[in-house]
Amino acid sequence: MSSGNAGLQQTQYEEEQYELTEDGRLLQPKISSATTYNDGSSINWLQVDMTERSRQQILMSGTGVRGIISPALDAACVWFVVIFTGMGIGIAGAWLDVLVKWYVVSR
Repeated sequence: MSSGNAGLQQTQYEEEQYELTEDGRLLQPKISSATTYNDGSSINWLQVDMTERSRQQILMSGTGVRGIISPALDAACVWFVVIFTGMGIGIAGAWLDVLVKWYVVSR
């Protein structure tokens, strides 16, 4: 059974980061390392960037034929997506043109 406040996000205001002790000294600021969302997930952009750089380094460090083909195939994957998206849009546009002409003739 889940509690009623399980999905709530704890809000911390800027002035709460600078609390004073009883003798007037400044406490260490409470700085959160990442923003958390209601479902508990967050995007760690530094981790994503580090992972991508590591992946690129592994691709570039290959030897032989694999070292030549892997980076080229990695770069070509984006172009496959662009080409197939364009083909899909072109086919959809052609079918709409045919359907509109058919509708006009059948009126």
